[in-house]
Amino acid sequence: MPAPNRIVLEVVGAADVDDEELQELTLSLRRHLLDLDVDDVRPAAGGQAPQGAKPAGTVAVGALVLTAAPVLLRAVLRCVEEWLRNRPVRTVRLELSGRTIELGAASAQDQRRLIEEFVRAGETAAADPAGSEGAGATDRTDGTDGTDAAAEPGAGGPRG
Repeated sequence: MPAPNRIVLEVVGAADVDDEELQELTLSLRRHLLDLDVDDVRPAAGGQAPQGAKPAGTVAVGALVLTAAPVLLRAVLRCVEEWLRNRPVRTVRLELSGRTIELGAASAQDQRRLIEEFVRAGETAAADPAGSEGAGATDRTDGTDGTDAAAEPGAGGPRG
């Protein structure tokens, strides 16, 4: 039986979403993901604790860590895609084994196509662990080609 996937999810709110609302949105996504047959979904550990806070209790606002069987990857991506609709969120970025996909402002058809490509690339990498094709690849569904956008905060094109 293959080892479970560890997927890091980052919810990126719209410009007018504050940290408190972003955390509420992230917990909402967590509840949706727990409806799947995943092993675990928990808030990601945060970095530096605020002064006076206990470091063990800090979480990264807008970030989750999900553990699930590899066969559930497609279901997880589709759950996130569905959850995104009608929420004040620009994108949800998912990272798995050095590969990243951003679900966001693209058409539903484009998102489905990129989800399938992301899943297939992961299946290919799992079947050929010696091969490096696709390592570090980024698939974007936010209407951009991914060049320079990862380096610029807030880049990624308008949400439509």
